Amino acid sequence: MFLRESERVTADDIRQVEANLGITLPAEVRDHYLDHNGGIPDPNCWMMDNGEWHCVQQFLPVKHGRRTLETVYLQGIERGYLAKNLIPFANDHGGNYFCVDQEGRVYFCAMDVWNRGLSDEANRKNATKLLVDSFSAFVAGLVPDPEQDDE
Repeated sequence: MFLRESERVTADDIRQVEANLGITLPAEVRDHYLDHNGGIPDPNCWMMDNGEWHCVQQFLPVKHGRRTLETVYLQGIERGYLAKNLIPFANDHGGNYFCVDQEGRVYFCAMDVWNRGLSDEANRKNATKLLVDSFSAFVAGLVPDPEQDDE
């Protein structure tokens, strides 16, 4: 379930975004955006292998809104904190990104571990962690926020 979704998009809208960015979204990501354009997933947290967890603040919408998948991707490439092969589709409350590659693998990209003494490439490598091999497995693997009280 997704709350507070943005205005719906069409397949043509997504093709236009892909052409403008020079990327191809994996089919399951494209299908997801046709069903849910952005929004807040419920449940919304991902448990890392080390027991750490990160909660999705929002899935970035396509085309509609101030902060979209397109604007975040372009800004990340321009400023050097995102690799061109990783497409941000969501962020957490700390400004970190959940990204997908063109094969559909999902990564966590930690922006809060940046070291000014390292190159952008080295920082991106240190900040990027593979979470799961498919976008659908990521969405299906989201769990309730462990800090939320059961009401």
